[in-house]
This record gives sequence, C-alpha cells and structure tokens, in this order.
Amino acid sequence: MIHSLNYRSFSFLVITALALIITNRAYAFQNESVKTGEATRVINHLAKNSSSHKEPTGRITRQEVLTAALLNNPRLQNFDKNIRISEARLLHAKRLPNPELDFEIEEFGGRDELSGFNSAETTLMFEQLLEFGGKRKKRVKLAQLDQKLSKLNYETVKISVIKDTSTAFLKVLAAQERLKLMKKNHDLAKNAYDAIFKKVQAGETSPLDLSKAKILMEKEKISSSHLSRELDAVKNELAATWGSNEPLFDAVEGSFSIPKSLPTIDALERQIKNNPTIARWPIEINHREMQIDIAKSKAIPNMKIGAGVRRFNENNNNAAILNISLPFPIFNRNKGGILEAGHELEKAHLKQHAVHVRLSKTLKSSYKRMLAAFEEAWSLEKILVPETQHAYDNYQIAYTEGKVGYLELLDAQRTLFDILGQKIEAVVTYNMYALKIEALTGLPLSKVTDASSPIQKKGEYNDQ
Repeated sequence: MIHSLNYRSFSFLVITALALIITNRAYAFQNESVKTGEATRVINHLAKNSSSHKEPTGRITRQEVLTAALLNNPRLQNFDKNIRISEARLLHAKRLPNPELDFEIEEFGGRDELSGFNSAETTLMFEQLLEFGGKRKKRVKLAQLDQKLSKLNYETVKISVIKDTSTAFLKVLAAQERLKLMKKNHDLAKNAYDAIFKKVQAGETSPLDLSKAKILMEKEKISSSHLSRELDAVKNELAATWGSNEPLFDAVEGSFSIPKSLPTIDALERQIKNNPTIARWPIEINHREMQIDIAKSKAIPNMKIGAGVRRFNENNNNAAILNISLPFPIFNRNKGGILEAGHELEKAHLKQHAVHVRLSKTLKSSYKRMLAAFEEAWSLEKILVPETQHAYDNYQIAYTEGKVGYLELLDAQRTLFDILGQKIEAVVTYNMYALKIEALTGLPLSKVTDASSPIQKKGEYNDQ
C-alpha cells in the first residue's frame, strides 16, 4: 500500500509540475501578447492620425511637401508594415516548442479477461522537445538581423521617396518658371505689337512688321497654353507622392538658384558609406553567416523527453513513466543545407562589392554632370543674362527712336529669352543631379564638408 501510494504521489507531482509549467508559460505568453496588442493599438492610432493628415493647399514649400509625402506615401506605408512583420517574427522566434500531451488506453475491448476496461492500461504523458546546438538562440539572432534589415530597407525607401518628392517639387517649380518666362515673353510680344501698330498708324513702318509681330504674339500665346497644361501634369505627379489623385495646392514656393560653392568629390565619396543600400550589407553578411550556423545546428539532433503516469486497472495500481527519444543522424546531417548557405554567403560578398562599385560609379558620373550644369548656370546667371538683358534694353530704346528696325529688335528679344530659358534648364539640371547625389550620400550638399581641402568654388573645377 505504501509502495502504491509513493507511485501515486510521484505521478501526481509530475503531472502537477508539468501543468504549472504550461500554465505559467501560457500566462507569460498572454501577458506579452497584451503588451504587443497595446503597442499595435498605438501604432494603429498613429497610422490613423497620419492618414488624416491635412493635404497641402495654397502655396506650399518643399518642407510641407516632404512632410505630406513621408506621412502618406503608399510605398512607405507598405515598408512600415514589413517592419511590423519582422517584429512579429522575432516574437515568434523567442518562443520555446510547445509541450505535447499524450493519452493512451491499451488492453481493452477484447474477449474473456480483456473484455471491457477491467484489464485496461491507461497512460497520460507530457512530452517536451529539447533543442540542442543553440537552435533557439541562433533563430532569435536571425530574426533580430531580419528586423535590422527591414528597418534599413525602410530607410532606403524613405530616401527614395524624399528624392522622388523633391524631384517632383523641382519639376513643378521649373514649370512655373518656364510659364512665367513665357508669359513675360508674350507680354513683350504684345507690347511690341502695340508699338508697331502705332507706327503703322503713323505711317512710320511697314504693315508687314505688324503681321510679323502678330504672328509672334500668337505663337507665344500658344506656347503659354502648352506650358500651362504641362504645369498641371507635373502638379499631379507631385500630389501623387502623398497619395492624392488631385492636387489641392495652387503653386509651390522655393529657391530656383544655384549655391555659391560645392563640396569636393572626395568629401562626397566618404559620405556614401552612410547610404542604407551600402550600410545594410554588413548586416546582410551576418545574416548569411547566421544561416550557415543554423544549417550546421540542424545536423545536431534534438531530444524529446516525456514523463507521465500509467494506470493498471487489473490490479488497481499506478506507475510512473519516463521517455527519452533521440534520433541518430546517420543518413542526413544537413550537408546540402550547409553547402547552400555557404554559397549564399559567397553571393552576398559579391553583391556587396557590386553595389559599392555601382553606387560609386553613379556618384562620380552624377558629380561630373552636376559640375557641368553648375558652371553653365553660373556663367549664364552672372555674365550672359545681365549682358543680354542690357543689350535688349538698348535695342528697345533704339527701336523707339527709329535707329534700328523691327527685325533687329525681334532678334534681340529672341536672344534674351533663349538665354533665360537656357538658364532655367541649367539650374534644373544642376538641381536634378544634386538631388541624386544627396540620395546617394544621405545628406544635403550644404552639410557635406571636407576637412582636408576647401570647398570647391567657381573656377576651381578639376576633372575628377
């Protein structure tokens, strides 16, 4: 009787201990899930506030445009979800394998002494898988690296969104400048037409000059209408960066000019390492190395242990049961998985080098083109535009005094507006490449300094 009681006590203790472990783990998981749920509610609240962000209206600045894009751009919202997914995977990776409950009845339902349940043996057992080879630790580390990569991918997309939004903003600003210039050109053509009309009425010039002036005025009017439609198109492109189908703003405000100086190529090359596309690769390589470790750990078999109690109805007795299960890795030691992970690591090293070469090449090429546009815009703004404007003003005075003909005045006007249009295109080209370089370095050009050499100025260009 004492012996049977000891077995019963032992069985009760085993089952109670396992039940407490399961209950405790379930409570801990529920508690952590509650915390995760609270975090999710906060995230959803922020997302709701972001989506309700008031769309830019009126005259808007680049900062307002970037704010709207960063809050509501569909691409960013998609990659933000990827970060949440990586957080959920990390939470899952930390979990231990669930224990198993086995219930078994034997020796019943037969004939004679095995009929009914009089001779039945009932077994209740808890089993737990024990992972060897540091599988769980490595699995958690891999999930943490996944989370870091997701955040860097988000930063990469954010920089791309900033670049695309800034480019769209620049297109609208340039279209406004082109339309403003064309309207000014149309006004000058109309003024010239009015002046020639008075001369024709006074018999001081030929009616042919009036016909030419009218043709020019109508031509400029058509060009203005075309540029107005082009402005509407690029405004739609800009509004799309914050997920809007129709722009509600009237115009953009910004500086349409070039800086006084530029950083050197050496200073920019030192900053390119901050680009998320490059910064992610050391983490990516660690990720591949961890995959090798996980592949190797899979060659180490896991052990399953179990404990329970068995009831013998025949003699009204109980007995404790212990079970240990361990597979022998004779036929499969995961050599194929280890080899595959090793090749993936080699491929990652090659990709890292290729990405660095590609971005460095893009930086140098963009820098040369930016310098060319910078020099052209500088020369136009400081030299050609003032001289051409002065020449045109003199031709206007000379024409009113009858010293030059209409053809000479028309040629001076065309030259002036060609130069002004060329300046706009040079400034646009400079800013386009400047935005491309800023996306590569992750910094505005104004914040990139070179401690070893002075910032380049006009007249100091070298073929880098």
